[in-house]
Amino acid sequence: MRNLHKQNILELLETLKQATIELKKQSSENTRNAFIDEILEFISGIVDFLSTVGAKESKITEQFAEFSKLLSDIKNKSGNIDHAKIKDQVYQLKYETNKIQPNKIEVAFCCYEANMSDCFESVYFEAESDPQCDAYFIPIPYFDRAQNGSLVNMKLNGVADYSNKYKLIDYRKYDFKERRPDVIFIMNPYDELNKITSVHPDFYAKKLQHYTDLLVYIPYFVTKDDIMERIIWTVFQFVFAKRSGLCRCARRDKIVRYSDYPIFLEHQK
Repeated sequence: MRNLHKQNILELLETLKQATIELKKQSSENTRNAFIDEILEFISGIVDFLSTVGAKESKITEQFAEFSKLLSDIKNKSGNIDHAKIKDQVYQLKYETNKIQPNKIEVAFCCYEANMSDCFESVYFEAESDPQCDAYFIPIPYFDRAQNGSLVNMKLNGVADYSNKYKLIDYRKYDFKERRPDVIFIMNPYDELNKITSVHPDFYAKKLQHYTDLLVYIPYFVTKDDIMERIIWTVFQFVFAKRSGLCRCARRDKIVRYSDYPIFLEHQK
C-alpha cells in the first residue's frame, strides 16, 4: 500500500463517520434500514479498494467485517441503536488505518530526449528492480522554440529511440493527477524559460510539483572538479520514511541523498 492509498482510506472513513451521524437522525425504521444498506454498500467498496492495494489480509479488513456485522444486526432487530458503539467502531477503524505503514512507492521518470536518458539510469534501474517500488519510465513530448518564442515542431522519442532495457510507458496513459507518484524525476526544470527547447507544458516543473510529494531534478551535465577530473555527479539513495510513508531528501553540497537506499553512479572524464 502506498501513502496515497492510506490517505484515500482516511478520507473515506471521514465520509463514513458523517454517514453514521446522519444515521442517528433517521427516525423511522424503514429510512434507517435503507440508510444502513447504503452504508454497508459503501463499506463493501472500501474493502474492495483495500484488496486492490494489497491490504486485504490486514487487521483493518477484519474490523470492517465486524462493523458490517454490527450494522446488519441493527437492521435485523428493532429497538434502539447503540450509537456509542457505532462511533467507537469508526474510531477504531481510523486508529488502525493510521497505524498502517505504507510499503510501496511509485516513481515516475519524465524523459524527453532518449540520448540523454543515461542521466536517469542509476536511479531508474535500482528503483525498477526494487519490489517495494513501482517505477514508470515515461518519454514525454518536447518542442523546438522559434525565434519569436513560440513552440514549434513537437517531437516524441519512442521505442525505436530507447534501449530495450527501459520499460516505456505512453505518457497519454499515465495520469499524474490521478496517480500522484511519490517521486517524479525530471531532466529539464526550466519550463518556459528554456530558449532552445521546451518540454510539453503539461510537464513543466511548476505543474508536476502539484502531483507529487517530491519533485527531483537530475541534470544531464557535469562540471570539472578543481582537484580531480573524475567526478561523482549524482549519488541517490532513496527509501521510505517509515513513519510518513514518504521519500525524504536532503541536500549536501553536490550530493543528493535519500536515507538507506544506496544508488551510486560515478562518471569519469
